[in-house]
Amino acid sequence: EEELKKGLDELGAIEMNGYWRIIEHEYKTSAVSRILSLLEEMSWSWETVPLIESCHTLADLQPRFVTELCLRLYGNQVSETEEEVYIKLCEDKICRFYGQYILSSSAGKFNLSEFLDVWQDSLPDGMTVNLAHLRGLALVNKSTKPHTISYLAVTDLPVQPASRFAYLFSRQEKWAHDDVIPYLEDLIGPGQTVNALLLKHCRSSTDPKTKQKVYNSKSRS
Repeated sequence: EEELKKGLDELGAIEMNGYWRIIEHEYKTSAVSRILSLLEEMSWSWETVPLIESCHTLADLQPRFVTELCLRLYGNQVSETEEEVYIKLCEDKICRFYGQYILSSSAGKFNLSEFLDVWQDSLPDGMTVNLAHLRGLALVNKSTKPHTISYLAVTDLPVQPASRFAYLFSRQEKWAHDDVIPYLEDLIGPGQTVNALLLKHCRSSTDPKTKQKVYNSKSRS
């Protein structure tokens, strides 16, 4: 049951009226964008979003159940009156949503500093970006000048370990331990560890500049 719940969470599913509902990713992106635009237009705080009024206002653009699903998926109910239900948006989820939206809009690399500025400007007032929000979604390269960031979603990677490592090393020759972990955790089964997986598929060395342990492909010298 716990594994099923985890899988549904990863799919972005939410239970409503006794049914689990999932919205296709691109449609969900459009729906959430409309909700966030409505917040700005109405000068509503992201900490007290009126659910019923939001559903009514956006009814000509998207079904009411879609607006409610997205608000509950990206927030939590904080209060309720006879006329209204209020949702507080989750800062981590909204930051991740916008970060993924911006990164996935291009197949290329972004200047990291410029990306952080655009990302921050896209958020409701009071929210603050953090690269931790993009865990398993973004590849940050600080070995270049300027530093860069590009889209790399763990959900798009091969499911076989050997193929996964081959793809990761095709994107970046050397990986620091903390950077590669988000792209391996879903491969770990009962009784297995990430370190064992790294030992099997990688060589390790110490980066002379950072003094950190890094991993590279065993197929390369």
